[in-house]
Amino acid sequence: MLDDAPAELVATGLVRSALAVNSGQACIAQTRVVVPHARAGEITDALVAATRAIPVGDPFDEATLIGPMISSAHRDRIRELVEIGRAEGATLLTGGTTPAHLDHGWYITPAVFAGVHNDMRIARREISARW
Repeated sequence: MLDDAPAELVATGLVRSALAVNSGQACIAQTRVVVPHARAGEITDALVAATRAIPVGDPFDEATLIGPMISSAHRDRIRELVEIGRAEGATLLTGGTTPAHLDHGWYITPAVFAGVHNDMRIARREISARW
């Protein structure tokens, strides 16, 4: 990211490219963001806000951008990796849970972590339905 790029615009573009296609299950998903150190907090806040704004829900609802995982096993694998990330010291800023408004189906909210290091499993694996 360039030093003078608008935080909200960058965050919205990154989140949509990472999550809005195939529920984040794409080999081209943007999973890491490198930003100038001086802007890390600003960009992190913008990424969290943009991630929370992505509608998760019924795929037949035109407002939905992220539907359910393919199965409960896939959803549970993602939950497991979210917990592994936390256990290894990453900070979960948002997501990784079942949306409150969905009481059935295999839904999980997109997660944003901070403080991820290259030796952590979440840095080395794609947190999607395939791992």
